Amino acid sequence: MRTQDGAARPRRRSTCSSSSSPARASGWSASTAATPSYSAGGAEEAEALAAAGIDFEIVPAPTSAIATLAYAGIPVTDRHCASSLAIVTGQSAPGREVHWRGLATAADTIVVLMGTAVLAHIVDELIAGGLDSQTPSAIVENGTTPMQRVIVAPIGDLPARAAEAGVGRRMSSLSER
Repeated sequence: MRTQDGAARPRRRSTCSSSSSPARASGWSASTAATPSYSAGGAEEAEALAAAGIDFEIVPAPTSAIATLAYAGIPVTDRHCASSLAIVTGQSAPGREVHWRGLATAADTIVVLMGTAVLAHIVDELIAGGLDSQTPSAIVENGTTPMQRVIVAPIGDLPARAAEAGVGRRMSSLSER
């Protein structure tokens, strides 16, 4: 299904039976008309399903950037110390890199998705941009699963602590000023 401007529009079913169960596209939220998902992954999944003629259902859910941290007991905002939030990807397309130094003081809480592969670079840039190296931070790995781990350290120590803990590629990273 397509919108008037040609953008993919997900097909929906109101009922499911065992013989005609639609696929579920995860992580969707209505963020803009052009991109109906917080991350491109959800939009890409929906477009691929639609192109293949596969019926699917969008199940609205909070972004993992907030839900995973909440499950770990880490609030993304707090009226006493963190009133703003930025959610960014650690894996950008060439030419679309995050301006980490500018972000360092632009938001009180910074959540980085898929950032462990470049964690040391991200931390160096945030500190160079003015973030205090003693800022409390955490990595939540495998959030909301039985394998969930939370590594807490001052942001300046986070890359070393992550390496010591053997943190994998996928994570949510949090920094609160």
